[in-house]
Amino acid sequence: MGLYPLAVREPEGTSAGPYSTGPFRIVHHTTEGPTASGAFEAYKKNNSWPHFTVDATAVYQHLDTEVAARSLKNEPGGVETNRLSAIQIEIVAYAGRSKDAATLQNLARLCRWLEKQHGIPKSWPNGAPNPSLNGKDPGGHNRDSGTWQKKGGHYGHSQVPENDHWDPAYSDQEFAFIRDMTFNTDGSLKDSKALKELEKRKSDAKEIFDEIRHHGVVGSEAAEPTSIGSFSFDMLDADRSAGGSVRLIAELFENGDHIVLRPLAGPPYYYRLPRSAVMVLGIPTAFTDSEFVVRWVAVDALATCVRLSSGTAAGMLAPIADPLLDVPSAKVTFKPKGEGSIRFGSENLPCLGRQGLTYAKDLTIRGIVGTDKFPRKWSNEFGVWMDHAVLIMGQRGIFIHEGPDTINSNYGPSAGCIHLAPPNAKKFYDWVTGPTRIVIEYPWTA
Repeated sequence: MGLYPLAVREPEGTSAGPYSTGPFRIVHHTTEGPTASGAFEAYKKNNSWPHFTVDATAVYQHLDTEVAARSLKNEPGGVETNRLSAIQIEIVAYAGRSKDAATLQNLARLCRWLEKQHGIPKSWPNGAPNPSLNGKDPGGHNRDSGTWQKKGGHYGHSQVPENDHWDPAYSDQEFAFIRDMTFNTDGSLKDSKALKELEKRKSDAKEIFDEIRHHGVVGSEAAEPTSIGSFSFDMLDADRSAGGSVRLIAELFENGDHIVLRPLAGPPYYYRLPRSAVMVLGIPTAFTDSEFVVRWVAVDALATCVRLSSGTAAGMLAPIADPLLDVPSAKVTFKPKGEGSIRFGSENLPCLGRQGLTYAKDLTIRGIVGTDKFPRKWSNEFGVWMDHAVLIMGQRGIFIHEGPDTINSNYGPSAGCIHLAPPNAKKFYDWVTGPTRIVIEYPWTA
C-alpha cells in the first residue's frame, strides 16, 4: 500500500487503473485556485484526480500510489502519461505567482517520502521547469518524449508530452528548496535557513498573472463572473469604532447585480456585495480606477456582509454572518487570564486561549473540510499535530483544536489557538457542518 503516513486521506478519488510500465516519477501541478476544497470540486467535476493535493496546512491523499491518477492529458495512440508510473501532486497555488513557503515545505517532505518509498531519483530529467515570465507562460518547455518514457525522477506538468499546461513554473529559489530540503525522522526540517529565505520574499499580491483557465477551480462564487482586474480597496467599519478602514488587495468580478471580491492574500473567502455597496472614487459608473471604497449597507439574504470586525487588529478582515441568514453560531467567552468557555448547540464547554491576544470578535467560517475544517493538521510553526482543528483566523493561523483546556494543564496560556479537551474538540468539530458564526468576547484591551 502506498499511503503517506502524514496525509489526510480524503476525499477519495477515482484512479485510471493499474500502471502500464516505466520507472516511477513524480509530476508537479498547480491547482490554479486558492483553496484545496475548490480543487476537490474541480477533480470531481472533471474526473481529474491526482494522488495528492498539498497546501500550507496539510497533504491530502486521494489515491494509493500503487494505482494511476488522472491529472494528465493522454492522447489515444500516443505516449502513455497517467499510467506510466506517474505519481501526481497538485499544490494549491498559481503557476504565475510565487508559491507559499509552508506549502512548499509540505511538498518537499512528501517528495522525500515518495523518493524513498518508490525508489524515485531526486533528479529532474528534463531540467528545472521554466519559471513564469512576468506572471505569464514563458514558453520553451522541454517535453521530450524519449526522456519521459525512459527516465524516472521529477517532472513539471509543463514537461510531460501531449500536455500544454505550463505549471508549476517554480522560481529558481522554489525549485532548489523542493529539490534539496531534507527532514528529520519526526518530519521537522533539518535546515530552516532556506525556509526563512523563502518566507522573506516580497509578496506578489499585486502582480498581474495569467491563470491556466481550463485547469482552474470550479464551484466557487467567482467561477462564472467576469474578472475586471486586481485593485486596492478600503474596507470601512460599520460604525467606525475600529478606527475607520483597512487596505485590502483583491480581484474584482462583475456578476449581474453583485460585485464579488476575492482577496489575493489572507483567508480564501469570497466577499459578495450588491453594486449599491461599491462606489468608485472619482468614476461613479465605471470600474477603471484602482481605488475603491466598500460601504456598509443593508444587504439581502443572498449576499455576505463584509466589514472590519470591531476589535480586530489593523489588516484583519473577517466575513460576518448576515443576520438574515440562518446559520448556527457559537460563542467563546474568556476570563481575564485566558481560560473560558465555548457555547454551541446545547453544549457549554471549557476552553483555553491566550490573554491579551486580539481575536476577531465576530466572524463566520465556511465549515468545509479542507478549507477551514481539518480532522488533523500539521503546525509548521510549532511542529505538532492539531487534531479536530477548525480554522477561525486564517491570516494568523488561529484554530480551535484539541489541547489542554486549563492554564495548569497547559503549563501556561495557549500560544494563540483555542484549546478544547479531546472529547470536547471532537464535539465542536462534528457540530460544525457548514457556515458557522463565531463570536468571541474577552475582557482585556486589544
